[in-house]
Amino acid sequence: MLAKPLTPCVPTRFYGWCPDGRYSLSASLQNLHDCGFTAADVSLENISLLDDAWQSVLYAAASRAKALGIALPVCHLPFYMPSPDDKVAMKRFAQEQSRGIEAAALMGIPLAVIHPVARHSSRTSKQDWFAENIAYLAPLCEKAKKLGVTLAVENMASTKESLHDHLYGCRAVEIVALAKKLGIKTCWDTGHAHTAGLAQSHEIELLGQTLGLVHLHDNDGVDDRHALPFTMDLNWTSLIKHLVLADYRGDLTLEANSHLAGFTPETVGNGVREMQATAARLRLMFENFTKLRAEK
Repeated sequence: MLAKPLTPCVPTRFYGWCPDGRYSLSASLQNLHDCGFTAADVSLENISLLDDAWQSVLYAAASRAKALGIALPVCHLPFYMPSPDDKVAMKRFAQEQSRGIEAAALMGIPLAVIHPVARHSSRTSKQDWFAENIAYLAPLCEKAKKLGVTLAVENMASTKESLHDHLYGCRAVEIVALAKKLGIKTCWDTGHAHTAGLAQSHEIELLGQTLGLVHLHDNDGVDDRHALPFTMDLNWTSLIKHLVLADYRGDLTLEANSHLAGFTPETVGNGVREMQATAARLRLMFENFTKLRAEK
C-alpha cells in the first residue's frame, strides 16, 4: 500500500495578496487547485486577523475546497508563541490556539499541528519543561478531543544559546514523551531536525506509531529557511527511504513557504507550479522506495 498523496502547505504569509494584508484562504485554495494540487494543509496562524468573521470566512473556504475537490486533512494552529514567562500573553495565545481547534472542527479537518512550549536547557530542567508542556497542552488536547480533532505536537528548530545548550522539543524522544502522555500524535518537521543536526533516520524510528504528519522543507543546516526540497543540503533520498522503512503512511506537507517570497502577485502561480513539480518528485521517490521494499 502506498502513502497518501503529498499534501502541500497553504502558505498564508505569501498567498492571498489582499490590499489590507489579510489572508484570502479561498483565493489560495483556488490557486492551489489551478496549479495541480489536490490537498491542502490549512495554516491558521493568522486566525485572529479575521476577528468576529472567522467562522463565516473559514466555512466559506471549506466549502470552496469541497467544490474544487481539494482535501483538507491537516492544519497548523497559531504558532507565534510569546515568551512563556509572560502569563497574560500566554493566556491570550492559548485562546487563539483554542479558536484554531474550533476552526479545524468547523472545516472538517481531522489533524491539527501544535508547537510545544520551547525552553533552553541552560534555563530549565527537562522535568520542568515536560511538566510545563503537559499543563499548557492538556486543556487544548481535551478540547480537541471533544470536537473530534487530533492534535500533533511538532519538533522545534534548534536555537542554541551556547555550544552546550539544547532546546527542549527538538528531539523525537521529547515530543514522543509528550504525545504519549497526552494521547496525541507527533509531527516531524524535517527542516527543523536538520537545523538541530539530528540523524533523521534514528529520530524517525523513535517516533514509531505516534507519527501523524511530516513537514518537508530544506535548509542549510543552520537557519530554518523553509526552502524548497532539493535546493539546499538536506539528504532527501535518505530521508524518504527511512520514512518508507518506518512504514509511514500519513500525509506529507510541503512546507516550503519561503519559496514564494520572491514572486509577485502576477507570477506567484509559477512558484506554486514549481512546488507542485517538487511534490511530484518526492511522491515518486516515496513510491519507488515502497516498491523496492515490497520486492525484497
